[in-house]
Amino acid sequence: MSKNKGNKSNFFIYVKGFINDMRIELTSEKTIEAYRISLNDFRSYLSIQHGKKVDMITFDYVTEDIIRTYIRWVSDNKSVGTRNVRLADIKAYVRYAARKDIELISLEIALHSLKSKKVLPKKHNWMTKEQVLDLLEQPEHTMIGIRDRFIILFLFGTGARVSEIVSVKLKDFCFGGEYPYIRITGKGNKPRIVPISDKEFLVNLQYYCSLYHKNNDPQDYLFYTTKFGDRKKMSVDNIQRI
Repeated sequence: MSKNKGNKSNFFIYVKGFINDMRIELTSEKTIEAYRISLNDFRSYLSIQHGKKVDMITFDYVTEDIIRTYIRWVSDNKSVGTRNVRLADIKAYVRYAARKDIELISLEIALHSLKSKKVLPKKHNWMTKEQVLDLLEQPEHTMIGIRDRFIILFLFGTGARVSEIVSVKLKDFCFGGEYPYIRITGKGNKPRIVPISDKEFLVNLQYYCSLYHKNNDPQDYLFYTTKFGDRKKMSVDNIQRI
């Protein structure tokens, strides 16, 4: 077992640097917030269950056994998913701390044996085809309604997140080969290719573009709003409202 003997540094001494560095490396504030919640939960656990004030929590106190005990406590009181998140976040923090202090590498290595547990998939109430068709009929039969209907169809047809479709531009479509596709940029600015195999989707796309993209400018956002004559990227809030 890792003991980290002699390391009297406060366990949470690197939290600010860790959060700042993760913010640079990651684009998701939700992920950053998850790190913050996990570390604060661990601090609360040590305070309540072990009677340790934050200034008493040092690296030589936080052993592999302490972390194992904490993860078991999380398993007993929360879901398996939460248990896995807490474990992954503490591992990430210890890994970061070990880059700052070589004495902590032994703790980082010891935590490798702690594995995530399998999470059983949730039972979903899937929408039927008829329900989807009903949903697509909700927008009014106006030019704005045609746009709103295609936004819904685009979400269903590509599986893209709302935060992703607002950044799609006309240049991201490729119709030049046997297999047309859309290039969608996801988390961390990582692009992925989404094939377009549904002919109805292509027909609706062409009709939508005939109304909203007569100039066919490759730099235009697929979904946009117009302010003072200028086309701007549609906001996530607007897509969610639709």
